[in-house]
Amino acid sequence: NILKIVINNFMNITTIEKNLRLKGFSKGQSKILTDEELNELNQLILENFRKEGSDQTIFDLLGKNVRIDEIFEKIINNNEIQEVLKKTCGKDFMLWRPRLRIAKNNDRGLEIHQDSIGEMGLAFLVNDQNEAATFFLDSSHLLPFDGHVANSNFISWNSVKLLNIIKYFLTPAKGKSGEVFYLFHRTWHARAPVSK
Repeated sequence: NILKIVINNFMNITTIEKNLRLKGFSKGQSKILTDEELNELNQLILENFRKEGSDQTIFDLLGKNVRIDEIFEKIINNNEIQEVLKKTCGKDFMLWRPRLRIAKNNDRGLEIHQDSIGEMGLAFLVNDQNEAATFFLDSSHLLPFDGHVANSNFISWNSVKLLNIIKYFLTPAKGKSGEVFYLFHRTWHARAPVSK
């Protein structure tokens, strides 16, 4: 049984690494937190970050609540996450500014873009994402352009208004709470508008 667990974990890491290299993103395969920890994290986020009437959607995550910091420590020290980061970034990777993003009603979305090239992102879903807000353009990290070509006027369809059409050509980041996505920041991605 131990050998089977080790082989399954190796295959999961290999699949994630393969998807990252080929597509520029991958969904993780580990259950990182228990249901109780997920519920606790949701409650702590509600208590510490959701402010009535606030338009703020991005928050620095750590240093606000000791228990949130402990749960984050468990997430980042998960075996799958550690192995994927070591295989893709090397053993001396640096964690930079963990943040929390809260989707608000009537969010106008964000056009297709690239974040800091040479960096990798990790998105931990705190809530179910049945209708994904984030979308990826498969293999766009392999395009032979320097700089942030997705963010430039070079791309004529780079518009939030057109996102509701072009999202059908993109891969949605759908998932259940507790799941994780890995993303090379060079990969083109967008956030769909939210209207409620």
